[in-house]
Amino acid sequence: HFDPVSQALAKIERGHDVDLQDVRAMVDRGMIGPVRLREDFEKIRPGLFRYTAIDPAAFARRLADFLATLPPDLKS
Repeated sequence: HFDPVSQALAKIERGHDVDLQDVRAMVDRGMIGPVRLREDFEKIRPGLFRYTAIDPAAFARRLADFLATLPPDLKS
């Protein structure tokens, strides 16, 4: 069992359409929320330099792009 927020962030970082659909379904079902996604991303961001395959700036853009697709009623 994985923490849903960690799982969602991993899927957003990977960025495949099916992953983003999965994350959207998690948001729609109330399993995770945008605020928590942003907060937890900011918690892990300082340590991302240890993972050379991950570009922190690109990851931040993917998260922002995903969150921008959510309707206003799901953005809080």
